[in-house]
Amino acid sequence: MGSSVMLRSIDLIGATAAAPTLQDNPYSVLSRSKALMWEAGVVDVNSKDKDTDADAAAGGAIVVSGLNVLMNPFTSGSRGAAFPEAAWLLHSMLQYAYTAPKPSAKMHLKITECPGCLPPQNVNLCPAT
Repeated sequence: MGSSVMLRSIDLIGATAAAPTLQDNPYSVLSRSKALMWEAGVVDVNSKDKDTDADAAAGGAIVVSGLNVLMNPFTSGSRGAAFPEAAWLLHSMLQYAYTAPKPSAKMHLKITECPGCLPPQNVNLCPAT
């Protein structure tokens, strides 16, 4: 498993289909699950033993959010945030990140060099094997 989902959203969307009669419902309910915030331990792809705690501590962790938490302008004063829910989530994510999380799910950091290319480096997070 590559990552641990911390915040999930389940969208309920509908699709229309041909109905044989006017009394039949032309809508079918579909749902999809989206990871809005997830975390993973980052381990070097060249490490010898990929499952040790020392390897996990050396690599660290990554906490990712697909939500737009940087909506509020950074101003001084006591005006308050224009979007308090975004400010709360950003504050909560930073508080969690400062606790030095140690996620059980691991991903490998792979850096590929390509001299003469733009960009000259490609950085990938690959699932642990």
